[in-house]
Amino acid sequence: MSITDKIIPVSDMAGPLSVLVWGRSGTGKTTFGSTFPRPILLVDVREKGSDGLAYEEGIDGLPLESWEELEELYWFLSENPDRYQTVIIDTVTQLQDLALERVLADEGKTIDSPVSQSNWGSMSKMMKSWLLSFRDLPMNTVFIAQDRVNDVKGYEDQLVPEVGPRLSPSVAGMLCAAVKVICQTFIMEEVKRGKDNRIRRHITYRLRVGPHPLYLTKIRQPRGSPVPADIVNPSYSLLKKVVQGRWELAAADKVEEAEDEVPEVPKKVPEVPKKIRKALKRPAEV
Repeated sequence: MSITDKIIPVSDMAGPLSVLVWGRSGTGKTTFGSTFPRPILLVDVREKGSDGLAYEEGIDGLPLESWEELEELYWFLSENPDRYQTVIIDTVTQLQDLALERVLADEGKTIDSPVSQSNWGSMSKMMKSWLLSFRDLPMNTVFIAQDRVNDVKGYEDQLVPEVGPRLSPSVAGMLCAAVKVICQTFIMEEVKRGKDNRIRRHITYRLRVGPHPLYLTKIRQPRGSPVPADIVNPSYSLLKKVVQGRWELAAADKVEEAEDEVPEVPKKVPEVPKKIRKALKRPAEV
């Protein structure tokens, strides 16, 4: 095959969706991942946070305990590309620890041993290579990470700290460049006072996708397409519409659904005229 035979329209290169979703514990990262096309393989890397999906159909789980299991899993998925539509690694933060343990073990060290700069370099190399391999699988890939505030002192072009995934700078830089979407899960509390003067609190789970000076986000989509600041009750279908540049349609659909849910106001019963009321009270003539 010549090089010219490999040239295809850019529209045909879209492929599956690769997402890096990060955030604090309990903000809905795994739940968001479960909305992706099924069947799903959830790779639980020492998180044990899949209890909320225990009764979901179409989701298999793999408790990952060693780096060797990760390599074995990759070869299984590459040889069985139709087995799953989505693979979720929960979390790449814990996976980084597995990689470091593997590097130390290869040198006869334990996890409590001092970690050299060379060890960190070897760990980063392993993570980059295998995460890219998982991203290139013919299925959707969701990389879940915990959050961290990155100290950026010494960089004149960065005025404030950046909040992003809890990974080493080298691994984070590679993964952020490799995926199509970087988003953050968070919880928002809205406080409103009702007509009865009582305070009511409403909790919503959200996914930050729009540009932000502090929180790390990214989305590849058609130029000039609308991007919401965040998505309420996020799902794969809503995120897909943002990626495809069809968010305005999604927003319009939500408005229509909200209008459909508004209960109909009962029509006011016409008041009975005074004369008729009197006639009704008057006893009937015999």
